[in-house]
Amino acid sequence: NHRETTIFIKVLLKFLSVRDSKMYKEAKRVILSCLKKNDEHAPEYQSLSASLLSHLRKLIGGSFWKEAEIYFVKYLREKESMSASQAESAKDQVAVKAAVAYSALIRRNQMRRALVVKNLHHVEDEEQKFRSDRTFSCSSPPPSILFLPSKRKRSIKFDKVTIREYEVTAGDNPSCSSGVPIALGWKYNPVDKEVAIDEYEKCNATRGNSNAIQLSAEDRYTMLAIHGVPNSQITEAHEECQRVQKERRETINTLIKLRKTLDNDT
Repeated sequence: NHRETTIFIKVLLKFLSVRDSKMYKEAKRVILSCLKKNDEHAPEYQSLSASLLSHLRKLIGGSFWKEAEIYFVKYLREKESMSASQAESAKDQVAVKAAVAYSALIRRNQMRRALVVKNLHHVEDEEQKFRSDRTFSCSSPPPSILFLPSKRKRSIKFDKVTIREYEVTAGDNPSCSSGVPIALGWKYNPVDKEVAIDEYEKCNATRGNSNAIQLSAEDRYTMLAIHGVPNSQITEAHEECQRVQKERRETINTLIKLRKTLDNDT
């Protein structure tokens, strides 16, 4: 899916370079901006493919997008040796991903606009209130006294920690550094454990040290075996993790080449 997305973006750029040079330059600017914000770990750009698709879709509109999809299917059939059904399926997958990402982008923009309008109304209300209340009688205390914050200190204390234990199973997180990803299943022990907060903190003294809690590949296999996870499930999860990691590396390499190409064109 990542590879098809990258191919679609390349076909889209090629299409725009022929149809609309101005739009082509804007599309390159959008791509470079998304790549930069992804490098900076901006929250809304964590999924690079989703951010690229959503912002490009917003830029070029539905008409050009549909035309680019036609060229995308043609490219898959001629250059990738896909059948007609395979090419259409790949096009539909990219279209669905783009539609979801674009809808999310629109919702975020609408929420931002609503928040700005709300803040403006709040400021206007406060200004109106200030104008109506700015005249005080001589006996009234000044506003600075009326709105002094309380000096009473507030505190909160913890007594104990309640722990619920879930089953351990093979996961699907491709960011696993080595071995098989580990995840929590849906089943859990209905009897919760209660531990005094001081005892809990002593047992978790290494919580802030990421190296101390990082599991090796051998530790992961051992943990899964202890919890009764079948070898077939462990092998399947490991192979799937390696497959996704390989796809991610290919996507990153392709995007790096694309960035170099765009930098050379500007």
